Amino acid sequence: MILAGVDLAWQSEQNPSAIAYGNLAGRVLSVSRIDPAVYGIDSVLDILNTISRLQGVAIDAPLIINNASGMRICEK
Repeated sequence: MILAGVDLAWQSEQNPSAIAYGNLAGRVLSVSRIDPAVYGIDSVLDILNTISRLQGVAIDAPLIINNASGMRICEK
């Protein structure tokens, strides 16, 4: 089974997103390609559309959360 993982950047036109994909066999995912600097959602979609036999996509995307106390330490 061919799977992809997408790590979307905040403001993805200006900041790089990343895509990794590979083959899942049993409980082992063998990554066959990583695209570490993809700019813009259209470019992300273009890459995903070229992956032959892609069967699943996991997405990590930024959310807008208005923290009452400001930015968390891990976000700095």
